[in-house]
Amino acid sequence: MKTGIELIADERKRQVEVEGYTSQHDSQHNASEFIYAAIAYIEAAKAGVNCDEMNIKDELKISRYKNEKGKIFPWGDCNFKPTTNIRDLVKAGALIAAIDRLQ
Repeated sequence: MKTGIELIADERKRQVEVEGYTSQHDSQHNASEFIYAAIAYIEAAKAGVNCDEMNIKDELKISRYKNEKGKIFPWGDCNFKPTTNIRDLVKAGALIAAIDRLQ
C-alpha cells in the first residue's frame, strides 16, 4: 500500500501529465486559488468522515454534503469533483504541492 505522500506525488504527476497543469499553467493562478481549492477538498473529506462517524449511508446525501463544500472552489462547480475521503485528501495535498512555484 502506498503512503500518503506517494499518493499525493502520484496525483500531482497525473495533474501535470494528464491534465496539463504544469508550473507554467499554474503560474496563471494566484496562490490563494490553490489554497481555496485545497480547502474545498479537505472540507469535502471532512464532510465524508462526519457522515461515516454519524453512520450516514445514503450516498446521495453524502454526495450533497461533499459538493456543498465546493462553494469556495475557485475554478467552478464543474471542476470540483469530490469522491472518496482519501481521494479528496490526496487532491488537496497535490493542490498544496502545486504552490511550489512560489519558492
